[in-house]
Amino acid sequence: MSIELHKAATHYVLQNCDEAFPFVQEHKNVLIQSSVDNVEESHRLQFSNWISKRVTELYNDGKVSKQMLSLARGPERRVTYYPGYYISGFRFHTLQRDENKKTQNSGVLVKGENQIDDVPWYGTLVDIVELRYT
Repeated sequence: MSIELHKAATHYVLQNCDEAFPFVQEHKNVLIQSSVDNVEESHRLQFSNWISKRVTELYNDGKVSKQMLSLARGPERRVTYYPGYYISGFRFHTLQRDENKKTQNSGVLVKGENQIDDVPWYGTLVDIVELRYT
């Protein structure tokens, strides 16, 4: 996985993981207290490095679990790509796999929570990637 894609995946997972939510809030509060001009942009650029350092400190003090430490450090850069995936009774295919099929399973809908007016997002799966945490 490219460095840019790895950073984006790491940030996405941390922003959408219940275990990391208190750290998201803490980091934004730190930025606000530091009088940063654009909190959201600074958070996006700095959060992955910040949480890794913060959780490592807390882990060394015995205040967070090994799982949280692994999550904060991010996934490995070596990933597995799949053309299709079956999970929780649902089958998904990438757009390329669906290309010449009569039925399509590459479409996705993401509910619009925490967006302006809760607008849902529709798209197609280009890649199905399995992230590994150590």
